[in-house]
Amino acid sequence: CECKSLTQIDVPESVKNLGYGCFEDCSNLTKVTLHEGLQEIHTDAFRNCEMPILDIPYSVKKVYTETFRGFKGLLRVYENSISHKVAVQKGLWHDVLRDVPAEAMEKAVASMSKDEFVAAIDKLIAGESGASEQETKLMSKIADAVNAQDFKTSPVPLGVEITAYVGDSSAVIIPERIDGKPVRGIATCAFYNKKQITSVQLPEGLTYIREQAFAGCAALWKVDIPSSVKVIGDSAFKGCTALKLPLKVKLRFMGSKLFG
Repeated sequence: CECKSLTQIDVPESVKNLGYGCFEDCSNLTKVTLHEGLQEIHTDAFRNCEMPILDIPYSVKKVYTETFRGFKGLLRVYENSISHKVAVQKGLWHDVLRDVPAEAMEKAVASMSKDEFVAAIDKLIAGESGASEQETKLMSKIADAVNAQDFKTSPVPLGVEITAYVGDSSAVIIPERIDGKPVRGIATCAFYNKKQITSVQLPEGLTYIREQAFAGCAALWKVDIPSSVKVIGDSAFKGCTALKLPLKVKLRFMGSKLFG
């Protein structure tokens, strides 16, 4: 094909087979919509394509050799489908698609500001929007991926610690994992003097908060501390004058001058 001008295409619902190399080397293609009823995808159909996401209908019954050779995006496939088996066998980056609409991911990533996105995640997790369990999990996964970009980390035993916050959101959500590694702690001065931050959600599995980790965060009024936290260092929340922090966790060590 090698059509460099093609960026998006909605394949007609009447199409049953995608022919040999039909989208091969279409390097500027960002979105292909396939519909239920498609049955076969032939060799090299998506060779060297770099679109972010490609949803494969459950109706696909045959995927030919090297169909996705050089494909650099995420394949979303139905569990136990032919496409799922191919993705596993070929070691392709894939995720299991059940009843989650692709629009949920696209809308979340493309049309929301960071704060709006975080607010949407909070509502989904709380069940306020009536989202399915799968959609909630998917949106949470997206949130983790997006939020992970806002942190610098260093390796520690059994995971990583947050060493710096480089984002600009007022509502900070720290994911449980960054680059596949559990977040175990907050380093000294990691959030020092981040005056725009109003709330922080710490992940389950976090075990410590070092000295002056949140010092100078004057607008910070809420921090969700999980029960896994056992150590909070000296002056961890120094200068956080708006903070109301009910300590309901069983700490092994609480530093001096926690708030001052």
